[in-house]
Amino acid sequence: MNEPDRLSVNHTPLIYVIFIGGAADKESFLWGNVKLPFDQRRPHYMTYHLARRFHFRLRKYLQTAYAISPSMINQYYRCDYLSYSEVFYRDARRYEPDNLSMRIEAPAFQRLLQNIGSQTQVFIVGHSLGAWNGAHLSHLLAAHGISCRYLITLDPVGYGNHDFPLAGHLIRLAKIYPLVPVPVCANWINIRGFHIRLRHHCYSRTWRNWVSWAGGQWLVKDAQSQSQLLANEATSLPHHWVEEMFNYPTQLGYSANTALQQEIAGIVRQSGLIPA
Repeated sequence: MNEPDRLSVNHTPLIYVIFIGGAADKESFLWGNVKLPFDQRRPHYMTYHLARRFHFRLRKYLQTAYAISPSMINQYYRCDYLSYSEVFYRDARRYEPDNLSMRIEAPAFQRLLQNIGSQTQVFIVGHSLGAWNGAHLSHLLAAHGISCRYLITLDPVGYGNHDFPLAGHLIRLAKIYPLVPVPVCANWINIRGFHIRLRHHCYSRTWRNWVSWAGGQWLVKDAQSQSQLLANEATSLPHHWVEEMFNYPTQLGYSANTALQQEIAGIVRQSGLIPA
């Protein structure tokens, strides 16, 4: 984890898991770079705690199941926690989703590329605006020759709500890509939270569900040609229940959490890292 227990690696890892938080997850105000006059909430770090739990559980699993030493894990595995604004780049704000040849010179993106080598297997887990921008990130990485092994989007938000004009204005100002993502990844699992539908008188008593409604949930219908949508689940889980979404039993017969762990374990088995 890069905060507060960043792994000290001297080279690019074999496995790189990136957790991306949504609005007010890592920043101290609701819309990242847009300060609202009535609410400057402190960060809640929901995605950070999810990443931290996954990080330590995976390390324990690799040590007990495959007898891999902690130092070996530190060498070949890395887990980072970023905010949705840290994976937003102005020079790509209005990139064409079908363009896989664009270049991004933003320093933050170049620093991210430094953590990814030619053999690195990239995994992206995003929640809310972090899921929206994370889906875009998989596309931007592909434009730089880097493939995403797994993308997990937990109640992605960023589509914009036409019933709530103020939200649309904030989205235009905030660090959110305005176009619908076209993920580029080998595997994709999408878990949607509770969906408010005013026209059908489907409301919620949970205010965070109204936050996701205001931002505009991304109602994923199907996968584009550049990705394989393994599971697309519509649930009644509240927007902020990231742990429950991550562990929700999908149509695959297991959760996104389990899928991620199994995929990483498969890479480890094939890599020759397991002691003879």
